[in-house]
Amino acid sequence: MRSHLPILFLIFWGGWLSAEPLRIKKEDSIVILGNTFAERMQLFGYFEVFLHSRFPDHNLRVRNMGWSADEVHQRIRPQGFPKLSAELKEHRADLLFLCFGFNESFQGATGIDHYKAELGNFLKKLQGQKFNGESAPRIVLVSPIPFEKIDEGLPNSDEGNRRIQLYSTASETVAREHGVRFLDLFTPMLERASNISNRKITINGVHLSEYGDWAVSQLMARGLGLWLDDLSLPTATPRDEKFRRAVYEKNHHYFTWWHPPNASYIHGGRNKTRGAMHLANEREQRKLLIEASERELWAMEKPKLSEVWGAEPVEGKPVWFPTPASRDIPGVAKGQEAQWEVESDGPSDKHLRTPQEQLAMFKVADGYEVNLFASEQRFPIANPFAIRFDAKGCLWVANSPTWPHSLPGQQPRDSLVILEDKDRDGVADNHSVFLDKMKLIHGFALADDGAFVAQVPNLVLAKDKTGNGKADWVQTVLHGFGAEDAEHAMNNFRWSPGGSLHFSQGIFYHSQIETPFGPRRVRDAAVFRYTPNEYRLEIPVSHAFWNPYGKVFDHWGRGILLDASAGQYYPMDVISTPFIYPKQKTRTNHLSFAPGGSIAAGCEFVRNRHFPQEVQGRFVVNHCEGDVGTHWYELKTKGSVYEAKRYEPLATCTDKNFRPVAMAWGPDGALYIADFYTHIFENVNFSKRHPGRDREHGRIWRISRKGTASLTAPVIEGQTTLGLLELLKNHENYTRDLVRAELRDRETELVISALEKWSDDLDTADPNYAHHLVEALWIYQSQGVIKSELLLRVLEAKQAEARLAATQILRSWQHRIEGSVELLRARIHDEDSRVRLHAVLAIGDSHSSQARTVALEVTEHVMDSGLEYALDQTMKYLDKSVEDQSATLTALFDQIDRGENRAAATAAVRAADRAAWPTDRIASLANKVIAYLNSAPNASYESREFLESFAFGRDLAGMLPGSIGADMDKTLDDFGATTFLIKTIPGQLRYDHTRILVSAETAVHLIFENNDLMPHNLVVVKPGAIEEIGTVADLMAADVKARAKDYVPASKKVLWSTNLLQPKERHGLKFMAPAEPGEYSFVCTYPGHWRVMRGKLVVVAGRN
Repeated sequence: MRSHLPILFLIFWGGWLSAEPLRIKKEDSIVILGNTFAERMQLFGYFEVFLHSRFPDHNLRVRNMGWSADEVHQRIRPQGFPKLSAELKEHRADLLFLCFGFNESFQGATGIDHYKAELGNFLKKLQGQKFNGESAPRIVLVSPIPFEKIDEGLPNSDEGNRRIQLYSTASETVAREHGVRFLDLFTPMLERASNISNRKITINGVHLSEYGDWAVSQLMARGLGLWLDDLSLPTATPRDEKFRRAVYEKNHHYFTWWHPPNASYIHGGRNKTRGAMHLANEREQRKLLIEASERELWAMEKPKLSEVWGAEPVEGKPVWFPTPASRDIPGVAKGQEAQWEVESDGPSDKHLRTPQEQLAMFKVADGYEVNLFASEQRFPIANPFAIRFDAKGCLWVANSPTWPHSLPGQQPRDSLVILEDKDRDGVADNHSVFLDKMKLIHGFALADDGAFVAQVPNLVLAKDKTGNGKADWVQTVLHGFGAEDAEHAMNNFRWSPGGSLHFSQGIFYHSQIETPFGPRRVRDAAVFRYTPNEYRLEIPVSHAFWNPYGKVFDHWGRGILLDASAGQYYPMDVISTPFIYPKQKTRTNHLSFAPGGSIAAGCEFVRNRHFPQEVQGRFVVNHCEGDVGTHWYELKTKGSVYEAKRYEPLATCTDKNFRPVAMAWGPDGALYIADFYTHIFENVNFSKRHPGRDREHGRIWRISRKGTASLTAPVIEGQTTLGLLELLKNHENYTRDLVRAELRDRETELVISALEKWSDDLDTADPNYAHHLVEALWIYQSQGVIKSELLLRVLEAKQAEARLAATQILRSWQHRIEGSVELLRARIHDEDSRVRLHAVLAIGDSHSSQARTVALEVTEHVMDSGLEYALDQTMKYLDKSVEDQSATLTALFDQIDRGENRAAATAAVRAADRAAWPTDRIASLANKVIAYLNSAPNASYESREFLESFAFGRDLAGMLPGSIGADMDKTLDDFGATTFLIKTIPGQLRYDHTRILVSAETAVHLIFENNDLMPHNLVVVKPGAIEEIGTVADLMAADVKARAKDYVPASKKVLWSTNLLQPKERHGLKFMAPAEPGEYSFVCTYPGHWRVMRGKLVVVAGRN
C-alpha cells in the first residue's frame, strides 16, 4: 500500500483534515466556472466521478462552464450569448466552484487592486441571487495552481509563481471578506511543481495533464474535507473507466449544447438566416441527451473510492477519445429526430456524377493534364477540406462530412485518411485511417509521428506511437478558439520556414486562448502563430478580413494570405502589425492584389522543376465559388506590396459540384487538388440540412505536365542530418518544408553541430549562397537557438530578399540580440522598401523608448501603401502602449505609497523604462522608501521586499537633483547593507546597480538575476584590472570550451564570479569583502559585454 499522491502534497494536509467538510446536499446542482483549469476538468472527469462516488444517492447535477482564459471581469462570449445569471438560473445552481486568478496574475502587482475589487463585486452579485429559487448559492473559490518547472522554453516559473502567489493570497483575502470557502491548491502544489525531477503534472507548465488532473482531483477532495479516509490506496486497483466515460459523455453533450459551433446562427446575428434553420430544435434535442445521460449516471452503480482513482493513468489515452457513439434521443418520437437532410429545405437533386464523368468535364491549360488520384469509390474520402504530403510521399486528407454542423445523437465521422501511391503512377493504391469519429476537421498540420488537428474550439495533437498508421495517443493542447461560424473556423494550417505553425480564423469570432505566457485574445479574423516546442501562441495578424482561408510562404519567407469570402489576396507581412486587444479594424482593399469576387481557398507558389521554366514563381489559387477552378498569377513587387498579372486558368471543371478547397505539391512534382464535391456549399443562405448538400463524396485530382516525367522524391526519412541540410539547397519549396519538419524533430545539439559545419562549408560563389544562409537561420530559429553572428552577416547581404528575411528574424530575436534597436534603425534606412517595412514592424515590438522616433524615420524615404499602413498601425500601437504604461506605473506607485505588495510592485516599477516614471512623484516616494527602510528590522535585510526597496532607493536617488540625491545615497550607504540584489536591464547591456558600498572584511551576499533575454554573468575583479580581463574575455569567443568555463578568464585578478546565467536565472555569490579599501569593478565577461556592462564594488574602511 502506498499513496497515489506525491509525498510533497501529503505534508500540507494536516491543516486541511481538520477543516469542516464541504456541505453537499441531495440533488445539488453544481456549476464549475472559470478558466482553462476549470474547462479541462471535463476532459478527465476525476473530480466529478469522486463526487458521485462520495455521494452515491444524491443524484448530483454537475455542469462545467469553464471557458479558456476567463477572468473575473473579462469573460468574452459570442454575440448574443446568454448572460451568466440567466444560465445559472436555468441550471438552478446550488453550489459554485470559481476558478480564477491565473490569467489575471500576468498583470502582476499592477492589477492586484483591480482583481480584488472585481472579485469582490462578482461574489457580492452571486451571493445576492437565488438561482435555485430558494437560497443564495454556496461558493468555493479555488486558487490558481502554480507554474510547473518543466523546461527552458517556458517563462521563469519562480517569477510566475511569485505573481500567482500574490493573486492566490488576494483570492483568499476576498473569500474571507465575503464568507465563502477558499480552496488553496497553490500552497500544497508549489514545492512539487518547482522540482523538475518529479513526474510532470502539466502539458506545458500550466495546464494539467491526465496524470495531473488525476492527482489534483485527489488534492481537491482532501482540501474540501470530503475524503477523510486513510491516505493510502492500493496502486494496482483498476479504475472504473465505464463510469468515467459515462460522465464524459454527459459533459460532451452539455458542452456541445452550451459552447456550440455555429454560435452566430444560434445566439448571434445570423440566427434569422436560412443557415439557422432547425438549430433551435436540435438544441432542444441536445438538452434531452444531457438529461438522459444524467439519469443514466444516477442509475449506474457508483464506483468505490478505490476505483475512482485506481492506478496512475497513462498519458495520451483520454477518456474523451473517441467521441460518443450514435444513440437514440429519449423523448423524441420515431421520425422526429434531427435529420441530416430535410426535404422541405430545397431541391434534393445533388447533381452527382461519377469521378469518370467529372474527369471528362475538366479543361486544363495547354501542356497539362489532370487525372483522378483518389475518390470515394475506393477510399473513405468524403468532403475533403485539407491535404498535405508527408516525408514518405503519402497524402494526408482531412475529411469533413459532418460539415457544417454535427447532428444530435449522431457520432461525427470526420477523419484523417492517409493515401499511398505505392507504385508512383499518380493514382492512390492503399490507405489507412489515421483518425476518425472526430468533428469538423477544418485543418491540420503534420507533426512528429502525427498531426495537430483542428477540433474547434480546441487544438488537438494526435500521434501514432506504434507505427501502424493509426493514432493511438491524443492530447488537447490549446483551448478557446472561436466557434461562431463553421465557415470561418480555425483552418489552413501552414508551418513557417522558421518552425512556427500558422492558422487562421474568420469574422464574427471571439477567441481567448490561455497560454503559459498569458492570455491571447482577438476579435474577428486573425492569424495565429503557434511554436509547439516553446508552448507559445501569438497572434501576428488581426485584420478586417471576412474569412482568411489560405496562406503560403514564398522562397524568402514572405507570406500571402487569402481573404476567401472577398476573393482578395494580401501580403501577410504588411498587415502583421502589433496590436492591443480589442483592435478597431477597417477594410483595406487597397492592399489586395486580386480583384475580388470569387471565393478563394488554398494557394501555392510554383517552384517545381516538373513545371516549365516560364511558370516558375507563379502564384496558384483555388476559386471554390464564382469563377470556380484553379487559377494562377504572375506576381511582381510594387514597393512593399504586390501587383498581379492573371493568366488563363490552370484547370476548370463544368461540373457544378466541383469545389476545389485545398492544394498541395506532391513529391512527383504534380499539383494535387482537394475537391469537396457538393452542390450546396455555402453556410449562411442555405439550411445546414439542405438535401442538396452531399456528405458521401470527395475527390483528389492531380494536375501534371503532359509528356514530362515525374520528379524523383528525395529520401528524407532516415537521412543523415548533414544529408538533410544538403536538401535545403533543393529547388522545390515543398521539399525544403519537409526537410525542415524532419530537422525540427531531431535532437537540437546534433542538428546545431551539423548545421555549423554545413554553413561553414557553403560555397560563397554559389549564386544561391545568400538563400542557403537564410535557410540556416531558419533552422536555428526552429531549434530555438540564437545565432547573432550569422544574422548580422545576412542583414548586410547584397541581395535585398536575404536582408528582408534576416530582418523578419531580427524581429523575433531582437530581445536577445545586442544593440537590436540600432540594427533596426539601420534597416529603417535600407534601400529596399520591403526591408524597411519589416523594420517598422519589428521596432513596434521592441519595447524601446526610442521606438516611436525610430519608426518615423522611415518617412525620410519614399512611402507606398504597404509602408503607410504598417507605420500607421505601428504608431497607434505605440501610442496606446505609452498610455497603458502610464496608467500602470501610476497604479504601482500608489501601491508602494500605501505600502501594499511592496516587493512585487517595486520590482514591476524597476522593470519599466525609467523615462516613463511619473517625475512629479519621485521626491515623495523617495521619502516613503527611506521611511520603510528605517523601519525594517535587521532580520529583514535579506528579504526580497527590503532588497527591492533598497535598490529602488538607489534608482530614486539618481533621479533627484544634485545634493538631494547625494544625501539620499549617503543615507542608503549608512544602512551598512551587506546583501544586494543586482539585475540586468533588458536589452540595454547594463546592470541596474552600478555602485555598491561595503565595509572591508565584512561578509557580502550578491544576488544576481538575469532578466535579459541573452546570457550574462557577474565577475568581480581587482582594482584596475577590468581592461585586461575584458580583453581576455573577448578572445575566449573563439574557444569552443569557453562556455563551459562561463566565459570567466583564468586569472588571479578575478576575485569572484557567478555562473553564466541564462534568461530568468539567478545566482547568489557570497564572499568576504577585501581588507584593502578601494574600487573593485564587477563586469559581465560574456564576449563583447564588458565594455558597457560594468559597475563598482566600493570597499571602505570598517564603519561603526
